Amino acid sequence: MQSTLYFGVNDINNLFKSDFMYNGKIFCNDTGNHFFYQNADPPFDIITIRLPSLTIRNQPRTGLMTTISFFYQSISLKVVASAVPITDEEYLYTQLQLSPEELKYIKSTNFFVVL
Repeated sequence: MQSTLYFGVNDINNLFKSDFMYNGKIFCNDTGNHFFYQNADPPFDIITIRLPSLTIRNQPRTGLMTTISFFYQSISLKVVASAVPITDEEYLYTQLQLSPEELKYIKSTNFFVVL
């Protein structure tokens, strides 16, 4: 399935004026959804997002976003996907904050895993 990711959107009514636009594909299987995007303009960085499969109840899901870039340091982030916009900032803060267990795991293995 084809997909477009708009990053740095300043005006929701004019998505093409966003800071970055990524073109890509979505792949789905029994265990999860995989998003693969490449920046349409320089820098030609790549973003991948992996989320556990969405349930019938459409609850928000926490996943992992990674980037590969030739121009700056690659990063990994926790992300939340939802069928509807989430306006509760406290909820987002608690979902996206790294737990002490996650930090300990990252330090000991140099890996970032979201379960």
